[in-house]
Amino acid sequence: MPGRIGRVDATTELVIWDFDGTLADTRGVILATFAGVYDELGLGVCDPGAVASRIGLPLTQVFAELLDEDDPSVIADLVEVYRRIFAELVPGGARTFPGVVELLDRCDARGITSAITTSRGRASLEPMLDAFGIADHFAFLITEEDVDHPKPHPEMVDLVTHETGIGPGRALLIGDTTFDLAMGRSAGTRTCGVTWGNHSATRLATESPDHLVDSIDQLGVVIGVEQ
Repeated sequence: MPGRIGRVDATTELVIWDFDGTLADTRGVILATFAGVYDELGLGVCDPGAVASRIGLPLTQVFAELLDEDDPSVIADLVEVYRRIFAELVPGGARTFPGVVELLDRCDARGITSAITTSRGRASLEPMLDAFGIADHFAFLITEEDVDHPKPHPEMVDLVTHETGIGPGRALLIGDTTFDLAMGRSAGTRTCGVTWGNHSATRLATESPDHLVDSIDQLGVVIGVEQ
């Protein structure tokens, strides 16, 4: 399914970005980390497809679903091992997608406010933003620690619009998963799915995004910083 650009709204003042699979190519290191957890704890073979389809959800939920586990203490131990292995693997194992830095520069030049909403923890997110040299582009970071209700609940977006004072009608939510798109739609923003991340174009289309794009150039048109 090819991307499609719907009606572009020239009044966009706020762009709310997902991180993993949208700004940053972290899929490989995430899959390697899950494989490492399974190997270290003797959990058998990790199904990469099952993991990839859940990227974007909180780690606690992912482990609970993958392992059919409901003991909070067991899940907490799994998350602790995951975070240790991820920190070991992430240097050199993640990067921004080509063209992201330049697109963020153009958003800044147009006076568009950018924020991140992610199921990742702040202790993991901030070092990567610094390593990628893009931390200064974002006015607000909303992480899993900042909300009571994770994606696809609209709480993250509601926090961003409240903090910025920019209403959802002037905001665009950009993400690579149906969780992102459902969150934005529930919060009243326009939504744009990107097909280079973790969910296919066909799956993204089930959330009826306002836009569905296959390239950074197309995304720039949707935001209003490209002709």
